[in-house]
Amino acid sequence: MMGRFALALMAGVWGLHAAELPSSDAAPAEGVAKPPPRLDVLLRLKNVDLGANPSVRAAVDRALVSTRGTPQFLELVRAFNLKDQAPGLIALAVAHPDESAGAEALQRVM
Repeated sequence: MMGRFALALMAGVWGLHAAELPSSDAAPAEGVAKPPPRLDVLLRLKNVDLGANPSVRAAVDRALVSTRGTPQFLELVRAFNLKDQAPGLIALAVAHPDESAGAEALQRVM
C-alpha cells in the first residue's frame, strides 16, 4: 500500500490535483493505459522498494518502455539497481556505441 505522500508526489507525474488522488486501495480503471511518468519524478524515488510498492514499479516499468535505447533508460536502471534489463541495455549500447552511456550499459550486462 502506498502512502498519501508518495501518491501526492506521483500525482505530479500525471498532473492531478489532491482531490483527484485515488485512495490507496483503489484499483486502476480497466483498459485505460497511463502515460509514462516523468523521469525526474521517478529518479527522486530511487530509494523506494519496488517490490513493496507495485504502483511505483508499474511507473518505472512504463518509463523503461518509453526510454528504451536512450541514456535515460540507463539512468533508471542505475537509480533502481535493476538487474533484469539486459535487452534494453544492449539496445542502448548498440544505439550509442561511442558514448559513455553505451559503455556503461555493456558493463552492466556483463
